[in-house]
Amino acid sequence: MDSALIPRRDLSLAKSMKEIAHLPRFLVCLALVLLMATYWPVLRYGFVFDDTQQIVQNPVLRSWSYVLQYFTANLWESIYPEVGGDYYLM
Repeated sequence: MDSALIPRRDLSLAKSMKEIAHLPRFLVCLALVLLMATYWPVLRYGFVFDDTQQIVQNPVLRSWSYVLQYFTANLWESIYPEVGGDYYLM
């Protein structure tokens, strides 16, 4: 459309609608930047307590053939198969 045919008031409305259309994308980007800024210091921390056994020494994490076990077995089953897991028991 020719902008000369559109009243000036409608042009400003169209411009503001275009700006509003980009607002959700801006808010998502802002939230991601704030999230990264908040958790960035965590990267310099080392492993604690049982992280070495559960992550570094865990043979299940070295093969894709165990992916189903990630969601069906208890956390310690690959390291201590004889001990049952007791997380989230009521």
